[in-house]
Amino acid sequence: DTARLDVRAGPAGSREPHATLDCTFVVPATPVGGNTPKFLCRDGAGEVRKVKYGPNNMEVHAEVFGARLLWMLGFYSERIDVVRVRCRGCPEDPWDFLQGLVIADPRPPPPTGGVREFHPAIVETYFGDLIESHPGQGLPWHEILANLSEDPERAALQRVHREALTLLASFLAHGDSKPGNQTLACGPGGGQTESCRLPVIYIGDLGAILGRGWRVVTSKADIEGW
Repeated sequence: DTARLDVRAGPAGSREPHATLDCTFVVPATPVGGNTPKFLCRDGAGEVRKVKYGPNNMEVHAEVFGARLLWMLGFYSERIDVVRVRCRGCPEDPWDFLQGLVIADPRPPPPTGGVREFHPAIVETYFGDLIESHPGQGLPWHEILANLSEDPERAALQRVHREALTLLASFLAHGDSKPGNQTLACGPGGGQTESCRLPVIYIGDLGAILGRGWRVVTSKADIEGW
């Protein structure tokens, strides 16, 4: 019943929009992928969160819209919270610092300093626990559509749901659809990932939607281009 959903507040467990997230900058052991500004930050609960930030970072806007739309339509999705990040130990430009780690030899020392604030920004929360043999494994679309249950009735339902997800991805112009951007996870209450009772599939990165291009994405959250 979409009329009863509070789109601004988002799904259960969401942070109040534009709430402050206090965290500490984390220097990653391996390069952070992608081409748009982001960094890792450890929150008060000890969890390392991925933060995307910046008023000109169109993925910030695209991910919020995409995740809320999928949630409203009944699909699984990550929870995307719009926040104001207060980062302890952050460099002035975290993304520039992280890019420097890739080309620097030896690696520069971790940044030191006070607290820096980033707004607008978003943080992502996975839906359940990831099922993967290595980081970023994900699922290619042909496996999403081909690997169905051996039970005919269950397989028929899976096909309907997965074809609907594929059509929605096409409608949104989900241009960056490499395998790592589709997620296989064990949903809440599904038990251990090795013997999961509630495996789920969802689009894990919606940053490159509503724009121009397919595979070679030339714009994001660009309504006129879309």
